[in-house]
Amino acid sequence: MLNEAQGLLLRAVAEHSASGDVALAARIAPADVRSALGELLDKTGADDVTQLVVLAHAWGLLGTRPAGTVESGAAR
Repeated sequence: MLNEAQGLLLRAVAEHSASGDVALAARIAPADVRSALGELLDKTGADDVTQLVVLAHAWGLLGTRPAGTVESGAAR
C-alpha cells in the first residue's frame, strides 16, 4: 500500500506535531512536508492527519509499542 518514504512520513506525523520534527523523522526537506503529506492523505483517503493516524492504527501500519515503565494503579 505505502512505499518506504510514505511509511516514514506516516510514522513521523503520528509521533511529532512540529513540521520540522516531522521533516527530520521522515527524512525530507521541511519545505516538502506539506506536499508529501497532501499526497499521503490523497493516497489513503484520509481527510486530515488525525484521521490518517487513526486509520493507520486500524490498519496495523504503526505497530504496537510497549507502554513503558509506568504501572497502572492496580498493579502498584
